[in-house]
Amino acid sequence: MVIYGIRREESPAWQGVHAVLGDADLYVHDNTDENVYLAKAYNKGLEYARENGYAWLVLLDADTKVTDQYLKAVQETVGSQRPESVYCPVLIGENGQQLSPKKVYGIPVAFNSGLLLPVAAIDCLGGFNEDYPLDYLDYWMCYQLQQHHVDLRILPVQMTHSLSLQTYAYMPSCRYASLLAAEKRFAQETGNKKRYKWRLFGRWLKWVLTGHRYTRETYQAWRNI
Repeated sequence: MVIYGIRREESPAWQGVHAVLGDADLYVHDNTDENVYLAKAYNKGLEYARENGYAWLVLLDADTKVTDQYLKAVQETVGSQRPESVYCPVLIGENGQQLSPKKVYGIPVAFNSGLLLPVAAIDCLGGFNEDYPLDYLDYWMCYQLQQHHVDLRILPVQMTHSLSLQTYAYMPSCRYASLLAAEKRFAQETGNKKRYKWRLFGRWLKWVLTGHRYTRETYQAWRNI
């Protein structure tokens, strides 16, 4: 679990795990002092899993409300299945909208939080790709695992997930630039460059009509594809 700017006890994810499992073997990476984003933090967790001989790794965002139903589903899966597939819960936003899993360019993908991953499968990818330090890391991972014939399966549970940034309008400019770079890289690596260009054009056109703060940046990104 990765936390930022809070104590672990303040995290809904930690509270949910602790309430059911007590002092479980939960590796918490505090990103507050030195924000290495997600990929590096996950790689440290992956190293911890290897060193302790674990076959599975669970990723948790601090702002996911972990339920006992989810933890039970994870325990049942670990106890009954060989580590050959990736499992994800259904994540629901605070407005009731399903956030994950979904399809991007026809590719089944899921958010990082709640993923149950075979350690050996992540090792086959060389760990978590630090070329995607934050945005699209989960999508890249799901795509690459499917290229290695590792299926994404859905656990029959739902959890509420609070996005740190609900809309583009509240993104700092540096974060939006990072997102654009990650979107472009993912589209290129999955062979969807043209589809992404049209998608970005639609975003730009919509924002021209609404006077969005990042209209110019989006147009420049579209021109540079």
